[in-house]
Amino acid sequence: MSTDKQQRKLMKDLLDYLNPASSGELNNLRERLESILTPSELTELPNRLAIIKQIKAGVPQHKIAENLGVGVATVTRGALAIKNGQFANVPPYSNSELAKLWPSGAK
Repeated sequence: MSTDKQQRKLMKDLLDYLNPASSGELNNLRERLESILTPSELTELPNRLAIIKQIKAGVPQHKIAENLGVGVATVTRGALAIKNGQFANVPPYSNSELAKLWPSGAK
């Protein structure tokens, strides 16, 4: 098992690898993510962000779970993270974004 210090170094290495400024090209970011994540992980990460944005937009948790095909517990974990002060810099989806992503009704 990694020590805290080792884990911080590993995270720094990952962020350096993913940082578009280090490569000079934003387009490389997707390729870099695809090179280290499984297809399932590539789906889960955007879903986690979508959970946060929907919660902030006032979408009920059960509807978010339905919209994304995830468990309510996953959505609740996002709600708790927001309550604990995380994701302050993540804006909510606008009503037009919600309508475009979930035409049958996001709310």
